[in-house]
Amino acid sequence: VPPAFPATALAGTSIPPPILKITAILPAANPNSPAGETVIIQNLGGRVNLKGYILIDLRGNLYAFPDFVLNSNASVRVHTEAGLDTATDVYWGRSAPVWDANDTATIKDRSGVTMDSYSIRR
Repeated sequence: VPPAFPATALAGTSIPPPILKITAILPAANPNSPAGETVIIQNLGGRVNLKGYILIDLRGNLYAFPDFVLNSNASVRVHTEAGLDTATDVYWGRSAPVWDANDTATIKDRSGVTMDSYSIRR
């Protein structure tokens, strides 16, 4: 069985796999507006392009990452509201909050493998 990630990029160099952790879900300031609602995802492993990765909740609300490179030891903030993507922030473009009490955020890779989950307990 081939490894899930290539063992080498160049002769003698290893490519560590990404290790993604959802570190926080910041609530919206107003329950009727997505402004401020943010999921923070940290990469503790190797650099990864998140294109094809998804962030999903228990009700099936799904954010599909665009072509976005997350470097090692870096974080990305996924904002529920609309906005312009930057090197550190991506925007879902929703008109209402997604994450509520007792919800769970899950990030999956492009093969559908769960990388991490984070449960909200409010």
